Amino acid sequence: MAAGLLVLASGPRPTLAILAAGLLGFGFSFPFTSVACTVLRRTPAQKHGSAVGVLSAFYDLFVGAGSLLAGSIAGRNGYSAALVMAAVALTGAALAGPFVFRARTEENCVFPQVRLETTVG
Repeated sequence: MAAGLLVLASGPRPTLAILAAGLLGFGFSFPFTSVACTVLRRTPAQKHGSAVGVLSAFYDLFVGAGSLLAGSIAGRNGYSAALVMAAVALTGAALAGPFVFRARTEENCVFPQVRLETTVG
C-alpha cells in the first residue's frame, strides 16, 4: 500500500494512477484479512463475532481519522505531501507489525471456518 501511495504521489499521470490503484487495492484488502485471521486465532470461538465487529469498528475509525489528517496535510502542503506522509506511516506500521502480532508459524489462517470445521468432528 505504501508503494501505491508513493506512485500516486509522484504525479498526475494516468498510467501511474492505474498502477497505484492496483497496489492500493491489494494493500487495502490484504492486511485487513491478515489481521482478522490473527484476531480470530487469539479469540475464543464464542466471541468471534464481537472480535471481528470491534476490529471493523476500529478499522473504520482509523480510516476516517486518517482521512481527516491527510486532508489537513494536503490543504497546507499539497496532495503529494499527504500521500508521502501516509506511506511513511504505513511503512512504520509494517515494521512494527511483527513485534505487535507475534504469530505462531504453525497456525496459518487462510479461512478460519475451514480450520474450525475440520477440528470439530
